[in-house]
Amino acid sequence: MEGNASVLRDTGDPTRAITNSDQEVSDEGLKARGAVARMILNLCRAICFLPWSFAVGGCIVLLPGQLDHIAFRPGHGYIGDFNLTGIRRFSHLAEYGFYYASFFATGVGAMVWLYPTNGFLVLAGLAIQFVQTWQSFTLDPSIPLGTNDQQSIAILASTLWLRDSMLVIKRLENEYYLDGGNLAFDDSDSAEARSQSRELDALAEDDMD
Repeated sequence: MEGNASVLRDTGDPTRAITNSDQEVSDEGLKARGAVARMILNLCRAICFLPWSFAVGGCIVLLPGQLDHIAFRPGHGYIGDFNLTGIRRFSHLAEYGFYYASFFATGVGAMVWLYPTNGFLVLAGLAIQFVQTWQSFTLDPSIPLGTNDQQSIAILASTLWLRDSMLVIKRLENEYYLDGGNLAFDDSDSAEARSQSRELDALAEDDMD
């Protein structure tokens, strides 16, 4: 009986070994398929980055109200997962918004140059949309920075992007505001403005971390 039991134990071990070997092969196959899927996903994200940047630039110039859906909503685009809100969203636009808008303008210019007839028609339509979007806009300094994308874009376009000047901001509790509704400042305010600008830059660096 002991011999038979020994035989049974011996014949059971190879079966268990084969099962474990099959499981290891299966796990390796799953890991390989996962690596291929991640590679394909990263490749698709790399290919789609330029069209996405063009769309973000178009929203900044023409449809700032849609910027949240294209760029900042979690799960959308390339920066949505960072959950940028408030001053952090404002600091991101201050750092990168001009490049998005420039990329959009470059793409439109290239289209006009390559296809003049259709390009100018498209340009005219874009100009009409630009006027409709911005003609009735008024600055509201009571809105916290980064909570209204159109106001953030207007502030940045009037200071950091196009005029290469700093702006004065103030902090009230956990929100930041444009100080006094002024988009520019004179030399007497430069020290305070530079201090605020350094604080804004520090927040932008914290976002990337």
